[in-house]
Amino acid sequence: MQSRELIYSSLFQVLQGLNPTTDAFPGDGTLASPVSRRLRPFTQVALQPALFMLETGEDATYQLREGPRTTHLTCSLVLYTRHDDPNEAPGPIVNDLIDHIEYIVRPGPREQNLGGLVSWVRFAARTTIYEGDSTQQTMTVMGWNILSTV
Repeated sequence: MQSRELIYSSLFQVLQGLNPTTDAFPGDGTLASPVSRRLRPFTQVALQPALFMLETGEDATYQLREGPRTTHLTCSLVLYTRHDDPNEAPGPIVNDLIDHIEYIVRPGPREQNLGGLVSWVRFAARTTIYEGDSTQQTMTVMGWNILSTV
């Protein structure tokens, strides 16, 4: 298996494509804040939408005794969105952002393999959306799996 840090940093680099379009953070402008690997409370994130990538675990399996190991690395993407209109449902905004995140990671019919580092990266786990209350704040947690073999 490739280095875990190399795999996670490569996925993080792909997600940088969502960054605001500025000289410091060239991206497509989907997000108002640069993607981060350090989660902060939404109360400390003034510019939204904002995305955070968190490493959440791994599972290793062996198909044969003393055979190669297959490792599933898991991570969560945490998306913060805030909207100003209390009568507006957050769903349409959140759904469009989720679709765009998925497209950035897998822009075509082929699997994302991070330049050959892994077998695939998939939007393959539960997505949970916590809709805002009177603060109009929404938090979405998206699970991703990465298959890496030795």
